[in-house]
Amino acid sequence: MKRRKKYLQDEVNDNIKLFMKMSHNFENIYCMEDRLINCIKSGNIKSWGKIAKNIITVTLIEEGNRIESIKKKLIQTYYLISRSILDEVLNLKNIKELNENNINKTKHIFDIDEISQWFMDSILCVYNKLHSSKTRFNNITAYKIENYVSSHYKEDISLKFLSEKFDKSYNYLSSVFNKEMKMSFREYLNNYRIKKAEKILIESELTLAEISMEVGFSSQSYFSKVFKNNTGVSPLKYRNIMKKT
Repeated sequence: MKRRKKYLQDEVNDNIKLFMKMSHNFENIYCMEDRLINCIKSGNIKSWGKIAKNIITVTLIEEGNRIESIKKKLIQTYYLISRSILDEVLNLKNIKELNENNINKTKHIFDIDEISQWFMDSILCVYNKLHSSKTRFNNITAYKIENYVSSHYKEDISLKFLSEKFDKSYNYLSSVFNKEMKMSFREYLNNYRIKKAEKILIESELTLAEISMEVGFSSQSYFSKVFKNNTGVSPLKYRNIMKKT
């Protein structure tokens, strides 16, 4: 860790000397942010690090040795980049959790070298999160649907609704979902809702009518039918079996 930080410190110091010789005719930091976002999205691992270091360099030049100002600027830059990139693969809740976790690490940083290393590590975290998520499916649209369902499964969702929301044709979405999930969208949604219902049946005393509404089914009878098809037993029998174990 110390060796990495020393290496980064030397690179940034060399950059500052070079940039200062340019009489401030260096690239605008906002243009660098756009280039960094594009670099990360395209998977250009060789270039993103150089751009990130240049952002640190310009921030240090503009903010001097004011550590709190440097922290604030780098946190703002990180937040902008993470939101711009991760909106494609994570829902808002997961992005918020990731950002809170990374930003909380700066509370105990009072050193320019450490905040510079934090920025590099946090941007790398965003890079890895994006590309590790993308490897799960071949099509990014499948991720968007999966993340949307995890946050909105209680609502009235249909493939027609999603095709309008994501600006894709119904047939295209149907094809993508069958290929990536190995099942229809309706089957996936029902499976997701039943898993939620299983947990509620075990942990609460809610009625079947209440549970069916809680997980997004339009009627208790349909909920019971889907539940039995998925588990092999009725909801009440499932509750009795699980509470005896």
